[in-house]
Amino acid sequence: MFDWIRKEQPYRAIPEFDPQTGHGRIYLAEDLLRPLSELWGPLVGDLAHNLMSALDHLICQLAVAEGKEIDCERTEFPVCIRDDPESQRYIRSKTTGLATGDVDRIRDLQPYKRGKRQDKLWLLNRINNIDKHRRLLLSIPAAHGYELTIFRLRPHQFRDVQAFPQNTKAGQDVARFRVEFADEAEKPYLDLKTITQIVFDVGDPDLDGESVLSQSRWIFAYVRDNVFPTFEDRVGKLPPL
Repeated sequence: MFDWIRKEQPYRAIPEFDPQTGHGRIYLAEDLLRPLSELWGPLVGDLAHNLMSALDHLICQLAVAEGKEIDCERTEFPVCIRDDPESQRYIRSKTTGLATGDVDRIRDLQPYKRGKRQDKLWLLNRINNIDKHRRLLLSIPAAHGYELTIFRLRPHQFRDVQAFPQNTKAGQDVARFRVEFADEAEKPYLDLKTITQIVFDVGDPDLDGESVLSQSRWIFAYVRDNVFPTFEDRVGKLPPL
């Protein structure tokens, strides 16, 4: 599904450039409101659920490493955006049986330590909870991403670049720009490529407008490269993912 969006670019935007005037535009080839594949939401939901399940299993293994008789029915990997008494009680209740040092490491990984709502663990928690408890994950195409690929052209030669992320109808501009060529020989080497992104549209301020593809990859990489290695000395190294 990710390859479908990255390679096929089903919601195309078309570049148009006048080498005589240096003015160009990128406009939508079709409306961006048609439904996405019905598989898109469940795939992202499964990714979040599997990652959170892996983190919950980690908590259980940390308890087992202490030699505790525990069934792990009430343990889970806590994720908190605020550092307040309620959050700390929640962390303690979900890490029953763990060594004090392991609980401290879990606290160090909490989103409130970084003070921002775009923390990858927090976004993972939001996606997982929305998918399980509120509604199916919804996503929409958005054409606010575009790429200007230039050959033999310096970036400072672009002028008056404007983006129009709110436009969703066929024929509407995604971007407008002007190019100043140093000489006539440069004109044929201007090439334009457009990027269409799939973004979250779930009624959540932490997620809406965020790229589904980019965030899913970053969240997976964060759990793999930052969370699990923190506990390798306790539960061993995971096989390559």
